[in-house]
Amino acid sequence: MLKLGLDAFIENINLVFKDGKIRSLWLHSLDNTVIYPPRFPVSIPSNYSRNIFSKIDKLQRFVFTNLFECHSSILIDCVYKLTKVSKKL
Repeated sequence: MLKLGLDAFIENINLVFKDGKIRSLWLHSLDNTVIYPPRFPVSIPSNYSRNIFSKIDKLQRFVFTNLFECHSSILIDCVYKLTKVSKKL
């Protein structure tokens, strides 16, 4: 299994269509890419200084934390706006 995490947050992607079907995913930035070298079959560029994890649990924790912090916070803000419930609850 390839261990590579990509930032697929909606503001970072575009879908590329051909004949009405999705053909590829375009990522605007690779800044939040994470790599687990033991399961990454290509060489990592020497100038890549972002998130390289030597332990799988650290990779999973990073991805899981960022997924919920980035994506869930948007949903929570929407709920507060729709319901007018105080964020102090």
